[in-house]
Amino acid sequence: HQDASLAVSQYFGIALQQYHTAAEVIARLQRTCPEPRILDFACGYGRLLNLLIHNVPAERIWASEIQPDAVSFAVENFGVHGLLSSVRPEDFDPGERFDLIWVASLFSHLPAGLFQRWLKRLAGLLSPEGIMLFTVHDQALLPEAMEMPASGLLYIAGSENADLSTDIYGTTFVTECYVRAA
Repeated sequence: HQDASLAVSQYFGIALQQYHTAAEVIARLQRTCPEPRILDFACGYGRLLNLLIHNVPAERIWASEIQPDAVSFAVENFGVHGLLSSVRPEDFDPGERFDLIWVASLFSHLPAGLFQRWLKRLAGLLSPEGIMLFTVHDQALLPEAMEMPASGLLYIAGSENADLSTDIYGTTFVTECYVRAA
């Protein structure tokens, strides 16, 4: 943003949007599941967790991230359960089922194949009444010079995070049909 105040404002603005969405879903979920177990997957350093812990007891929240420092930060600062993620979805086994799985800004970074594998793995961790919410970059966000391939997924290798290989993390745009099929 080239402006620290604007960057901080945007960070917390998005945190509030996420929190209000999650809080609404949790309120509805509590009608049939009074004490939902929540997984914030690919949580980073806890943009949502920072607010969520004021609405949901920390003992019912799990924070998962591929970066060990981020998991430690979430556990130490928010008192939630920590789960280190993995590169391969098949290796991620938290030994739990969740009533709500929140995944902000992961599927907007995954290549084809890994997109479907993570979607399948996380869906498999839902309780019978569970809900998964996740974000994507819709094709409408594509820069004008770019075209969506017929597959419905455009993956651009490149990462702002030097710890993550561009084989597994970049920028992804998808069509609604692609997401439905996945």
